[in-house]
Amino acid sequence: MPYTLLQVIDQVRQRADMVGSTFVTTDEVAVYVAESKFELFELLANVVGDAVPSLQEVQIAAGASNATIGASYYRILRVDWVHNDARYPLRRYNFHDLVARTTSTTWHPALDITYSLYEGGAKITVDPPPAVTTTLGIYYHPQDTRITTMSQPITGLVDRWVEYVVIDAAIKCKEKEESDTTALERAKQNMIGRIERYSARLDRNPMYIGDTRRDDEDEELAVWY
Repeated sequence: MPYTLLQVIDQVRQRADMVGSTFVTTDEVAVYVAESKFELFELLANVVGDAVPSLQEVQIAAGASNATIGASYYRILRVDWVHNDARYPLRRYNFHDLVARTTSTTWHPALDITYSLYEGGAKITVDPPPAVTTTLGIYYHPQDTRITTMSQPITGLVDRWVEYVVIDAAIKCKEKEESDTTALERAKQNMIGRIERYSARLDRNPMYIGDTRRDDEDEELAVWY
């Protein structure tokens, strides 16, 4: 069962040996917990986030170039064009594409479909626009959940690693008190090591078989003509 913010604050005070102390207020500890929680979130997103992606599918109408996808993404891992139950990864549009498409006379849009994000990641656009209604599969890592109340449970990827949050927030309490944090810093490094070892055990499918010939590419990409 996930811990609530209030329960985590109690654990932080115990770890920092500040039970009953008012030197660091409850509101201050809550801020430390939020900061430590986001630090953990970023750490997990970097080491294990691509192993547990979320998926959203959106449609882009025929002749249109963009669709609204919301702004709940922390990081987009991959965008696929979904066609006939197959998925074709799209490449993200960059400045090199702008130069190539404005100067080259040999670029073939149907063979070089790209995507880009705008309005803070709330919308996605593809280039060139599809000739028929098209589905995009977006694999992403979601934003961290903000804590707004003392009774709110801490859920998501950080749930199983809440001890990291406790230790890091306790370090912040000790730093305000100008006390020694050596033992807590050591415990934090041990937690980081546990997370990294956990990441190493995840199956990211390092070996796979793929079709590199794509003889049917013109036929499959015909929706962009």
